[in-house]
Amino acid sequence: MNEYVKQTSLNSYWVKNKLDILPLHEKLKKLVSNHYDIEFIKYVNSIKITQLQAAELQQCKTEQKLVDFLFARYRYDTFPQNFKLDHYPPLIQIELSALCNYRCVFCFQQNSDFFKKKQNAGNMTIQSFKKIIDEIQGKVPFINLASRGEPFINSNLPAMLEYCKDRFQTIKINTNGSLITKKTAVSIFENNVNLIVISIDSFDDNQYEKLRINGKLKKIYENVKLLHDVKSTFQNCNTIIRISGVEQTDNAVQIPESWKSLADQITTVNYFPWENIYENTPNGITKPCSSLWRRLIVNFDGVVNPCDADYKNHNQIGTIGTKTIQQLWQSEKLNRLRALHLTKRQEIEVCKGCNYV
Repeated sequence: MNEYVKQTSLNSYWVKNKLDILPLHEKLKKLVSNHYDIEFIKYVNSIKITQLQAAELQQCKTEQKLVDFLFARYRYDTFPQNFKLDHYPPLIQIELSALCNYRCVFCFQQNSDFFKKKQNAGNMTIQSFKKIIDEIQGKVPFINLASRGEPFINSNLPAMLEYCKDRFQTIKINTNGSLITKKTAVSIFENNVNLIVISIDSFDDNQYEKLRINGKLKKIYENVKLLHDVKSTFQNCNTIIRISGVEQTDNAVQIPESWKSLADQITTVNYFPWENIYENTPNGITKPCSSLWRRLIVNFDGVVNPCDADYKNHNQIGTIGTKTIQQLWQSEKLNRLRALHLTKRQEIEVCKGCNYV
């Protein structure tokens, strides 16, 4: 049940509420012991549950929902390893906005020439969002409302969350945290978002502002506190507030107690060199990228790509409206890209300098 592949693995984390994992794992093994899929049973028997994952499992309110969640995680984790293709991807990332108010040093938003062009940066319409949700409900277990831009820039965010409420096993939002308001905070908890991840790489004001250009740590603290305070007004709320930062060579994370009291989880992830993947030198990696069997990204304008590091969409596979997500997922173009990854990854211009597997 690893949330990230090797290059973006969680290095360390702090969790507010420690859960007793051993009894939980024994319960899981018992629940799936009579499942029809033998490989799924083996998967559940062998997984190593972390405190982060235990918190996600705790969000499943019935035993059936727990089994369904586990089966979705099994497909998410193992199908890419075995190059097995399901009817739909286990994860859809939906880009609510390609716009961003930050210019983080490790992000492709540094390419202002690209993102200042109108055709490359905008907000998804509520109509387009609903069309995506209507197709993938009941077919795709996980959605992540994030990609190249800051999702809270889209003023339709509360209405979008209301539309997808309780339609998926996990709804996740990634944000820099700077634009959270009382209205959007309420909408997160009111609509049962499972996980909101706020990107904070350092708890030192000066260092934070060097990494997250245009950001102010004091403002982020106020907004995380707002999230915490609004959450406390919702009885039995299971939404996880996670702070997650990119680990740099000089930003060893020292977590102040004031932040620990506000977040449910605080993590760091490895730096991933995606600020301009097109200029990376070939790295010799031949292992296929798991994203090709795991997820699709739907951009604000409907362009679909299996990779969000390919921010210029050189490897785009089509556009919603002309084809369904299922057709794009099983398309000849994407299958050709998968076949190339299996044998000739280093011959793919966009992928030869990428270290994501």
